[in-house]
Amino acid sequence: MSYSRWGPDSDIYMFENVEGYIECMVCMLLNKSGMATKLESMKFTKRSDAIEHLNDHRSAGHKVPKRAIERLKFEMVICDIVGGKNIYGETV
Repeated sequence: MSYSRWGPDSDIYMFENVEGYIECMVCMLLNKSGMATKLESMKFTKRSDAIEHLNDHRSAGHKVPKRAIERLKFEMVICDIVGGKNIYGETV
């Protein structure tokens, strides 16, 4: 399930990849012009890093739905409740 898909309220497509990492697909931050020209993605193993990345998108003027950040934060809380580790075994 995605955290956010491209659409009227979102310039980003972020999801949890089947390999277990969080991916920002065709990330616009990878190109200095602000428009991705290649199929390059950013990959994160920590939700806190993904949140920081979404904040970077916002700082660059990209539309990022609030729900994407809220869901990542919620997942971090759930990880904390069930033992303080994320799906990669890292302390969150």
